[in-house]
Amino acid sequence: MYHPIQPPEGSIEWMKEMVKKNEGRKLTDQEAHEAAYNYLNFFNMLIYLDKKQHPMKRLYLDIDGVLLTKQGVPALHIVEFLKFATSNFDCYWLTTHCDGDATTAFLYLVGKLPPDAVQFLEKVKPTKWKLWKPEGIDFSSDFFWLDDYAFDGDRKLLEENQASEKLITIDLQSNPNQLLDLVSQWQK
Repeated sequence: MYHPIQPPEGSIEWMKEMVKKNEGRKLTDQEAHEAAYNYLNFFNMLIYLDKKQHPMKRLYLDIDGVLLTKQGVPALHIVEFLKFATSNFDCYWLTTHCDGDATTAFLYLVGKLPPDAVQFLEKVKPTKWKLWKPEGIDFSSDFFWLDDYAFDGDRKLLEENQASEKLITIDLQSNPNQLLDLVSQWQK
């Protein structure tokens, strides 16, 4: 749902200056407030409608073997990856460390990742699944799923939903820079 926003401090004076400069007339405080409100909300509405028509792609994240190496240390470039991921995707936990509550994944990672990463962890939403991780995926939306290992049952669910290509297998042992490589690939 769209919610109009009020002009921030200083925008009314800015609007008065713009109208005086461009049109040569003075606005009252009320006129400047209304003009700033309309101007701001026009562009805000365009952004809202664009996001509604082009929702962010979802990114489902495993933890062990993806954000942490199999030895339990942070993957290389983890802060850069999480910053990019949470800014460019609608991120969800798809891990044994989350069963409908993002707090468990957050608490699992908070002492293991650099402090700079914590602000990004807070943006990742929970999923709930029982036997196979893809049970937690919304197949009606566009997505990627990052995991270090998908079981046959996981792959079968992806196949049944014509989404096999959405799984990106992470292998930090053979490519320690894989998360940074993904960021570079997605930025193109």
